[in-house]
Amino acid sequence: MPTLKDPQYRAFARREVHRRQGGRCLYCHREFTEAGELAMTLEHLKAKMKGGTDHLKNLAAACWHCNQHRGKQMNTTKLLKEAKMAKRAADARSEEKV
Repeated sequence: MPTLKDPQYRAFARREVHRRQGGRCLYCHREFTEAGELAMTLEHLKAKMKGGTDHLKNLAAACWHCNQHRGKQMNTTKLLKEAKMAKRAADARSEEKV
């Protein structure tokens, strides 16, 4: 299967995803520009680190601003989940001592 590291596949994927979404961001629905915060970026719907692939079905077009915001949001969510799990583990340990 081709990956986004291949320049020809990356160009094809960008064109196809842009066409599929009508030239608009998946999240804010604004039209893409050539540069700046509304420049098009490719977004993995399921992150590669969570098992996602470079297949067209897993790719979406997002403006740079939304792509960056989503990354920060995912990191915050991950940190909150880890904190909750650590608290539960600490609570379970303290209950065992009683």
